[in-house]
Amino acid sequence: MKFLWLILFILVSQNSYGSEFELQKLQDKNSVCNDGKSANYWIANQNSDKWLIHLPGGGGAWDEKTFIARDKNKKENINKPNNYSKSISSLSAVGSMLFDKGYNILFVHYCSSDLYAGDHFHKINGKDVPFKGRKIIEEILSIHQKDLISSTDTVIAGQSAGVYGVILNLDLFSKLPNARFILDAAWRDTYQRSLKKPNDSWVSFTLGKMPRHCAGSFYENCNVTIDTLKKFKANNSFIIFNYGDPFNWAKSEKQKIPFFKSIENDMRSLSGGFSVDAKKYKLKGAIKWGHGLLGQKEHFNHKINGVSLSKLINDWIDGRNNPIFISY
Repeated sequence: MKFLWLILFILVSQNSYGSEFELQKLQDKNSVCNDGKSANYWIANQNSDKWLIHLPGGGGAWDEKTFIARDKNKKENINKPNNYSKSISSLSAVGSMLFDKGYNILFVHYCSSDLYAGDHFHKINGKDVPFKGRKIIEEILSIHQKDLISSTDTVIAGQSAGVYGVILNLDLFSKLPNARFILDAAWRDTYQRSLKKPNDSWVSFTLGKMPRHCAGSFYENCNVTIDTLKKFKANNSFIIFNYGDPFNWAKSEKQKIPFFKSIENDMRSLSGGFSVDAKKYKLKGAIKWGHGLLGQKEHFNHKINGVSLSKLINDWIDGRNNPIFISY
């Protein structure tokens, strides 16, 4: 009998752990993945008055060729019933930490290939393919509008492509009371922008007409810069961008110190940040070196000189003044 009770206890415990996240399917006919099927998101709702919205990474489709080459799971919905469960920690390390701190966690399934910002179609291989990331974000915010409006703290975390998703939808996110932002693995400080002339050939394919606040120009009005954040009074932001990240334009040894000085200046104008020489400190990330740290615990908790990003984010969440860590 004791053995049976032990087995039952283990099964209940595993189910409780696995059901932290529950899958939800959107209903609006426009809130669809590239495959035309209803988009999904995950939610762990513990009836709190605090929220985390996590937009994960996954790159984008810059043209027809890159769209066709993308993995299917980045273009398709999750073909599971509503309330299908999964542990928070398997998808979001920052979500797992904030859940333990009493936050509701909302994790968006990225399947639109458009940096969460499109509202258009492309004909690819004879089929009209929807790029509807903006509509997905709009419906999710609409569903939870009442709770988000009354939230005492709403943290919106973008990771890689999700950073662009936050910035391109800042007109929506900045309307939420008590909103603050974590931007992980994409940042364009002044020094970086001096190193490379931007190429906007991808913009019309990926973003279509772009959200209205971009005014037809991504690089002038919607780039991932401090100017865009300040335009929406989003100064309460924590930025994460590392030397060694493959998408960092500062790559040579002589560019290292100017990059760190520039990004530190941005961090001090905001409310915190984390930037290190990721290869030196063996900080792998979702992509080596140091790209995308919010998803997996091994990267989120990686200690450098006794300091981890998770500790720094925890201090920022708790309102400790301008937690900044830079090491090169």
